[in-house]
Amino acid sequence: AKTTTVTHDPTLTRPKDLVLALNDASLDASLRRGAPRDLDRPLPPPHLCLAFLLWVVSMGSTAQGALAELGVLRYAALAAVVLAAPKVVAKAWGAIKRRVLDVNGLTTLACLGAVGIGEFTEAAAVVVLFGLSEWLQHKATGKARRAVGSILELRPEGAELLSGEILPVEDVPVGTIVAVRPGAKIPLDGVVTRGESTLDCAALTGESVP
Repeated sequence: AKTTTVTHDPTLTRPKDLVLALNDASLDASLRRGAPRDLDRPLPPPHLCLAFLLWVVSMGSTAQGALAELGVLRYAALAAVVLAAPKVVAKAWGAIKRRVLDVNGLTTLACLGAVGIGEFTEAAAVVVLFGLSEWLQHKATGKARRAVGSILELRPEGAELLSGEILPVEDVPVGTIVAVRPGAKIPLDGVVTRGESTLDCAALTGESVP
């Protein structure tokens, strides 16, 4: 999940209209109210967990032995489709309105085809596994984004000149000699002109030894 702050003139555009415009592009946007949602929850959303359980139950109809006689189990897959498919279908519809056939549209077609031929368990497998894969993708993307953000936080904001003046890193001219005090971060690429020390390159090499 991603959080975006939009600056707008409320007299010209309502927040609801911005959300609708984003959803028309299949971005699954919503207004955040109150505290941010927990994006690090260890399990998928509840409706997806329930759909997964129903799908597993429905597979009992394809088993051998006593379970095979319980053909009614296959209808549990329909409940799984009802739980897992709406979000996929909504994204597919948004893409179709833009004349684009994306992975959501293909997944929807596969699900409808399986339901059409009576293979309810396969239909549930398509949408449930697709939903789980999207959840895993969002989770991995979020971790990568936070890792990159933590690295960017290590970047120094200013550089100290020999005169003692501190300039923003972006304003330091090429060829300027800067001072790096013990324990400080190296603000810019360059060469050592005087003095010696050890450097902590853990952010680059992953090693804890300087």
